[in-house]
Amino acid sequence: MISPDVFQFEPISDGFIHRCSPGANKPVAMCSRCVALDRDNLVASFMVHTDLMVNDFAPVLCRSQDGGQSWSDPERIWPHLESSFSISGSISQSSLDSKHLFYYGSRCPIDTPGEASFDPTRDAIKDNQLIWAESTDGGNHWTDPMVIERPIPGSSEAPGPICCLANGDLIGCYVPYNTFDPDVQVQRNQVMAMIRRHGDQSWTHARALDFKTPSDSGAESWVVQLTNRLVFAASWHFSYDQGVDRPNACAVSEDGGETWGPTCSTGIMGQSLALLPQAEGRVLMAYNQRNHERPGIGLALAQPSADGFGLLADTMIWRAERNTRADVVGNQSMSDFANFAFGEPSLTALTDGSVLLTFWSLQPQAEGIRYLHFQVNKSVERSSSDRSPSSEVLA
Repeated sequence: MISPDVFQFEPISDGFIHRCSPGANKPVAMCSRCVALDRDNLVASFMVHTDLMVNDFAPVLCRSQDGGQSWSDPERIWPHLESSFSISGSISQSSLDSKHLFYYGSRCPIDTPGEASFDPTRDAIKDNQLIWAESTDGGNHWTDPMVIERPIPGSSEAPGPICCLANGDLIGCYVPYNTFDPDVQVQRNQVMAMIRRHGDQSWTHARALDFKTPSDSGAESWVVQLTNRLVFAASWHFSYDQGVDRPNACAVSEDGGETWGPTCSTGIMGQSLALLPQAEGRVLMAYNQRNHERPGIGLALAQPSADGFGLLADTMIWRAERNTRADVVGNQSMSDFANFAFGEPSLTALTDGSVLLTFWSLQPQAEGIRYLHFQVNKSVERSSSDRSPSSEVLA
């Protein structure tokens, strides 16, 4: 698996974008994403809310003016909507203008304060809408969320960011989920790609990933452009009937997302994930690992193609003190979401060539949005099995 030009990962620094305060109005933070406006100015988004399964997500932004060494306090994106809608999602960046940002995700009406957003008994998300928004000034001002009409019944699970292709086309993934209404029939064994061509006002759709087993599903799906002709999507893959993970799934498109090749296995038993394009059509994939002896975040390097994922290297970059919030260990499937103790990694390329990994963490030492800053270097000596992680930041 390891070839002479495989990369190794050298840590630079680590810390917190935001530390949660137990006395805050919404003390839990999750779903962090980051963009680099230029060398020094970074913008990170995440949501704050009362607890992991409460329907009161409020999107916020933090800013860094020194390349990620220090961060501002969170600022609400849509404070005027906070009492009416629970909004979750991610920011991303235009390929045509670094200050043109997008927000993509979902919004759910708040009917009763403190109500649940997720029903683990049915793997159901409260009925919501798929939404997107824009900012043309680096996130200082935003349009209100705009609804994207979904092509099939079901709620939207859409924490991954919109991908802006080199020509300005937009592609966002979502997974259809059961709603709280048991009479709504949902075909869950797929990941949908929503596509908006540059200059068009409407959205089209395609099935990006197709799970052959009807009781399988996905979550935390991402899509990135690797070359002029290759678009790559990947997703957490699991059986909701059995409550077990399958290896993360992936597929490629060679026509800008209109059609997709067969859904393949990455061979990696991960959960939520993030993607970052690399040179020569390669991709970095960060992924959560909660079920095995070393809970934490892994980092894989691959060369995707129509033939499959093309895994080149796989290592751990961060190790968690605990994999769950409680002392008892659940099955760590999507239905055990309320018990997770870390999650939703994100990868951002900085202008100096280094990479910023962010994720939410509910660990004993501190809770909040963490970051790891690392450099991707070439190595001709070591394979993935030679890389021994430390208890925190891993080389």
